[in-house]
Amino acid sequence: MCTAAWQVEALFSGTVLDIRSFDSRKLVTFRVDILWRTTGTASATLDLETGGDCGVPFRVGGKYLVYAARAHVRDAAYLSTGICSNTRELARAADDLLFLERLYAGGQHSRISGQAVIRDAAGEWAPLAHVPIDLHRGDDTWSSITDGEGRSELTLFVGPPPGP
Repeated sequence: MCTAAWQVEALFSGTVLDIRSFDSRKLVTFRVDILWRTTGTASATLDLETGGDCGVPFRVGGKYLVYAARAHVRDAAYLSTGICSNTRELARAADDLLFLERLYAGGQHSRISGQAVIRDAAGEWAPLAHVPIDLHRGDDTWSSITDGEGRSELTLFVGPPPGP
């Protein structure tokens, strides 16, 4: 999601106000609730196109986190999104929203996640449950314990310290 956030023309949370069809494509009008990022002009509403085999099935009144790129349709420039982007219903975008909220709160956080496994006698990979995980950087230490499936996640503040 970090890479995707910096490679799009616009990244916003919004509510679908209108959907108009043309050919196999749709022009979707959004009310912008939060404009997380744009390389263009900020606006209270944005139009974008989606459609064909890769179209996002937007619905009027639905709330979405939209990753939009610049596209050209019939000699006109539009913002565009599709199912291969990170665009999704807002209710299913918790990880993206957490990243964006932390990023724009003035700090940079990184999450490191993984699964601890061991190869058993049969040569199969088995999770290592309840194993302590420690990460050290200089005088800083972050700790976690793997869950029942051997998974663990650490959230690190990696930017300048908050405050004046």
